[in-house]
Amino acid sequence: MAAITLKSLVSTHWSPKDEKFIGPEIPETTKTAVREKLLVGLSDDLNKIRVALAYAISRIAQHDWPEAWPHLFDSLLENLRSGDSKQVHGAMHVLSEFIRNDITDQQFPIVAPVLFPELFKIFNEEKLYSPQTRARAVAIMRDFVEMLNTVKEEHPDAAQYYLGPVLDSWMTNMLLFLKSNPNTEFGDYGLRLEVLNLVCKLLETFPKMVSKYITEYIPVVWSHITGLSSRYVEEVVNDGDGEFAEEHSDGESFGMENFLYILFEFFNLLASKKPFRPLFTTNLKKNEKINIQMPEGHNQQKFIEEIIYYCLIYMEMTQEQMDLWISDVNQYVQDEHEETYSFNVRISAQELIVDCLALFYPFETVNALINATNRHFQEGINARNSGNPNWWKIHESCLLAIGRCSTIITDGVEQNQIQFDLGGLFNHVILEDIGFSDLPFLQGRTLWFVSQFAKSLPNELASQYVTAAVNALQPNQPFPVKISAVKALKSFCTYLENNKLQPFQSAILENMAPMVNDAEDDILFLILETFTDIIMINPETTAQYEPIIIPIIVNVWVKNCDDPLLCSFVTDLFEILAPNPGFVEPLQTKVVPVVMQSLADTDKETFSGVATSCVELLTVLVKKCCVNPLPPMYIEQIFPTLIHLLSTTDDQSVLQTGQDYLKYMIQKALPQLIAWVDPNSGKNGVVLIVEFIAKMLDPSQSDNASIFLGDLINKLILKGGNDIAQILPDLLTAITRRVAISKNTIFIQSMICVFAQLIQSQMETVISFLSQLNIEGKSGLDIILGAWCEHYDSFQGVYKTKL
Repeated sequence: MAAITLKSLVSTHWSPKDEKFIGPEIPETTKTAVREKLLVGLSDDLNKIRVALAYAISRIAQHDWPEAWPHLFDSLLENLRSGDSKQVHGAMHVLSEFIRNDITDQQFPIVAPVLFPELFKIFNEEKLYSPQTRARAVAIMRDFVEMLNTVKEEHPDAAQYYLGPVLDSWMTNMLLFLKSNPNTEFGDYGLRLEVLNLVCKLLETFPKMVSKYITEYIPVVWSHITGLSSRYVEEVVNDGDGEFAEEHSDGESFGMENFLYILFEFFNLLASKKPFRPLFTTNLKKNEKINIQMPEGHNQQKFIEEIIYYCLIYMEMTQEQMDLWISDVNQYVQDEHEETYSFNVRISAQELIVDCLALFYPFETVNALINATNRHFQEGINARNSGNPNWWKIHESCLLAIGRCSTIITDGVEQNQIQFDLGGLFNHVILEDIGFSDLPFLQGRTLWFVSQFAKSLPNELASQYVTAAVNALQPNQPFPVKISAVKALKSFCTYLENNKLQPFQSAILENMAPMVNDAEDDILFLILETFTDIIMINPETTAQYEPIIIPIIVNVWVKNCDDPLLCSFVTDLFEILAPNPGFVEPLQTKVVPVVMQSLADTDKETFSGVATSCVELLTVLVKKCCVNPLPPMYIEQIFPTLIHLLSTTDDQSVLQTGQDYLKYMIQKALPQLIAWVDPNSGKNGVVLIVEFIAKMLDPSQSDNASIFLGDLINKLILKGGNDIAQILPDLLTAITRRVAISKNTIFIQSMICVFAQLIQSQMETVISFLSQLNIEGKSGLDIILGAWCEHYDSFQGVYKTKL
């Protein structure tokens, strides 16, 4: 309890510089006494006490070292050299925080040379110190390496100066340790993890310095990957209740998964670093030298094949994952997305194949992948024949890996770089696996897999599998099959021509519609993405299903109109539907009233998100409307409501979106806006838009709120012609005044583009006008040209930069 109180006291009462400081500050005399007592406490018999005191010391050191606590580092060094395991343990806890957070690059030359030998001694003293303490010594060394990496551009010789003298000892002894058998079942895997972390950090940051050592590490690291694979399958893939997952050490939880991650990371780094390319390919570039000691008899193709073979084992679905996915379908969609934020052994192994090996050595990797999967497919069939209920998992992981590499495979076959018997795979694996209705994860994976090779399939076979995907959308199908069918249909839309998909469009729309109504979160995103592709297959067929399509999309929008990301999906859908003549009437009668009601009903808390979403959706309906002139509803009902909203709100997001809306109203309906007159003010639509522009040009408005104003003004000038000739000088004057005080580059660019556009057709008039304009003693020309020259190098957009 005292230790906990001390931790709190240090945070809240030690220094006003601490972000948690409350006060009052502890007197300096008390601080001096506390600092001395803390150092003595680092040798306490209780582990928890030492850890708590170490935290307090490192926290105090952030404020007091070195000025108010100059002998701290020397005291910690004495503890390290004492040979007492408790003192060393306490000092290591302090140093691990101390080095990471408090050492500057100016202090590094003082601290590093003194600490390096001590850290090495601790790592080497197997009998004297626990694996946890030795692991901390290695972790601190890794932090030093990271510091050297951050300063290597400024001090290119620093790494050689500080690491050079000690690197051989570290690399040699770490290799000896990794070659040794673990002391206990999991006794020193935490230490092995830190050793490999340091090796990988060196490999990542200073590959040339360590290249001569690394080839000796390969078989050692490899032996860990192969040695753990069978246990991983037994205890994690097939069981999920084994103790493989973690080990508790030093009061902390250690996941064995972390150890597997660093094993994969080692080969990731090898494959991505130029010095080690000869390990993976014989196709070296001109003048590319082999600067590493190649292992005797090394076969690059076999090397990659073996890496992939074991990665496929670690890619198998685990029982724990399956249980989680059955209880949470959204998690299944998240974890299985190609750009998932999740991370686990399955994903880590997959990344090594797809995002590393296939990226740097595409054809070598795919050829190796084909060989490795052929072995696994046969082993899976043998396991099935022998009654193993988990035989299908290796088939699923193989199909996943091949499917993720489908583009490389297809390109390689076309270029005669790859020999891939797709027909044989379909005949001997796919046709069988897709029939196992009692194995939904495998059945779903085969559907997805087929879609990745859709453009390589004969027409009859493609139709057969599209039909299978459509049937898999039925309500009675298990979720892995339905989700995979949705993914498969999205891929079919990508790879197959619309005329091949048109016969299935009606069935897909009918089967997917109920799924949209029932879905949420990640599943809803996936379905909407696919739904967007489906409605683009044939506009006439889509129009026939308007009574189904409009209600479900409107329902999604109403439920999520304060969710910007989901609303963007719905808006994209309406952008596709709006140009379809079959949707002109339904959009007015079924969509617009709902949007206008949502706008009217929004409260203060949801106003910004909902109002922005409403204006965005109405903008799309105006922009993509296929009727000219616009239907009266857009002028007589929607425009008055929105121009009033824009004239009275200060919400930045709504104002930005509103500028886009008005731009398209001018583009599509300027004559209608001129003809329409507001019954309350007697002003026509264009006058009200000009008044809105004047509001946004007022210096009280933020630049961010007016970020799209230039596009609106440009459109008004281009379309307005003589109708706005009288107000143009006042408008340009207001723009110039605003540019004179603005600091926002994007806003300035939008305003400069107004003048750039005018200069295209009226150069002499514009220059004359600006020359005569006086803004607080400066001519308008000076203001505009000055802003232009100051910000031109930051202008964005191809058209605007060209303009």
